Amino acid sequence: SATKEDKFCVHESGSPPKVQLHLSFEDLIERVSKLINPKDSNQTPRDEHVATLDVQKLILCLTARRATSVLSDINGPSLKLSKEMVERLVVIWLAGVPGDACKSLPSSIKCVLLTGEPRITADAFLSGNRLQEHLRPEGQARLEHSSGGCAKSELLLSLKQMRENSFPIPSLSAISTDKARTTKFGRFIYKFEHAEKCYLSYYKDFSATTPSEDAPMYSIDCEMVKTTKDHMALGRVSIIDEKLVCVYDSYVLPPDPILDYMTQYSGIIPQDLSGVTTTLENVQRRILTLIPPDAILIGQSLENDLCALQFSHPYIIDTSILFVSPHQSFKPSLVSLAYMFLKRKMKRGKNGHNSVTDASVCMELVQAKLIAGPKMMLSYAGPEISILQLLTAVGVRSIMVDSTGNVNRYSQGNTHSYKVHNDHRALWCVQRFQDGDFGWVQLLGYQQAVQSGSKNLASKIGQLQDAVQFVLSSLPSKTLTFVIYEGSTEEPFKLAITYKH
Repeated sequence: SATKEDKFCVHESGSPPKVQLHLSFEDLIERVSKLINPKDSNQTPRDEHVATLDVQKLILCLTARRATSVLSDINGPSLKLSKEMVERLVVIWLAGVPGDACKSLPSSIKCVLLTGEPRITADAFLSGNRLQEHLRPEGQARLEHSSGGCAKSELLLSLKQMRENSFPIPSLSAISTDKARTTKFGRFIYKFEHAEKCYLSYYKDFSATTPSEDAPMYSIDCEMVKTTKDHMALGRVSIIDEKLVCVYDSYVLPPDPILDYMTQYSGIIPQDLSGVTTTLENVQRRILTLIPPDAILIGQSLENDLCALQFSHPYIIDTSILFVSPHQSFKPSLVSLAYMFLKRKMKRGKNGHNSVTDASVCMELVQAKLIAGPKMMLSYAGPEISILQLLTAVGVRSIMVDSTGNVNRYSQGNTHSYKVHNDHRALWCVQRFQDGDFGWVQLLGYQQAVQSGSKNLASKIGQLQDAVQFVLSSLPSKTLTFVIYEGSTEEPFKLAITYKH
C-alpha cells in the first residue's frame, strides 16, 4: 500500500491530465507494454497515481534474468512481452531540475509522463530497503525500542566521530588563552585557528573531558546566507533548552555584502536582516553567557552550525548520526527522523527552514532516545541495501555513472562504475550502457548551477535537455529509458518513460 508521498500521477505526453485514479503495478506494466508495442500504442489520457516502489519493481522485473523467482507474485503476458522487448533499462536522473522542465522534451520523443507530488532524491530512489522488504520480509527494516533508557554520555560523539564528520577541534599547536575573556562560569576562553578562521572553545584538549549526567542540554540550529567574501555566512541562530523553550533567537548581520539570502533553504528574506546590527562576535558573547562549559550541544549535522558560529565544543549529540548503525554511511534527514520517531510531518516549502522548529525537533528526538534506549534507531537485518545490490543478486549487469560519493555508497557487486564530477564527463561514460542490462547516470549540472548562485538557469535547462537528447540518441535499440526530473522544494518531480525501438 502506497502513501501519498510515494505516489506519482501518470498521463500521456502532450495531453491534459484527467480523472485521478490509482494505477496498480499490473496497470503500470500494461501502459509500458503499450508504449513498447507500436501496434497497440493508443492509450487513453488519464491522470493516475503509481507508487515509487512499483517503479523500482518495474526496473527489477524488466532487467532481471530470474525476476519471477524473486517476485513470485508478479507475472502475466504484458510483463512477458515487455521482458522480451526490453534488452536494457536506463535511468537518467536530473538532479534538482524542476518537474515542469519536461515540457521542453522534443516532441519526437514518445513517452508516458508520470507527475510526482513530493520531491524524491536520488538517494531515496537508489535505496533498495523497501524493495528488499517486499522481496524478503525477514530482511525488512525494523524500528526497535527498548524500555531500559540510556545515559546522556552514551549518545555523545567520540573524538574519532567528530574528526570523521569535520567538527572543529582545537589544535594544541595553534591554541592560545584569551585571559581577557573570562566567562561568568569562571573559565578562560581558548582561541585557535581552524580553516583560516579563529574559533573559541572552553577546552583546549577534547580527549580528557567527560560531562556529568546532570549536564544541561541545548539544541542549536543555524541558517546561512551567501556573501561576496565568505561563501556561506551566519544569518540566524536559535538555541532551545531541555524544556523546549527558545532561550536565544537572533538574526545576524554578515560582515560582507549578501549575494543570496538562500530563502528556499534558510527561510531568511531581506526584510529579516533589515536594521539588524547583531554580529557574529555578539552571538559568541551571548553563547558564552548562556551555555556552561559542561553543556551538551545537540543538532542535526551540528558541525555546520559550529563552523558558522566559530565555536568548538567536546560534548556533542548529532541527530544525523544518533539513529544510524555504524556500518551505514548515510545520514537521514531531520524530516525523515521526525516522521519516523515523533510521527510528525515537517513542512519544507518555498519559505525554507525555521531554525527554532528544527532545533526543537532535535531536542525532542534526543529526549525520546534517552527514554527509549540505545535500540531506538533505524536498524536493518543487514547493511543498507541499494537497488544495484538487488539487481546484482539476480544476475543483472549494472553500469553506474555518478558522483564519487554515490558510487562509493551504492556501487557494489556486478556493477561497473564511473566516478564523474561534471556532466561532460558523464555523457562520455554513458556510451558504456550498451554493455549492461541496467544503466544509471545522474546529471548534476543544474543543481551545481543553483548551488553556485547562477542567475542563468534557463540556459542550464536547455543544456540538460540537449544532454538528455544525446544520451537517448546514443542508446542501442530495445532500450527503455526513465528520465527523472527531480524537482525542487517548490515543484513536484516528473518521470518520462520512453522506448527506443
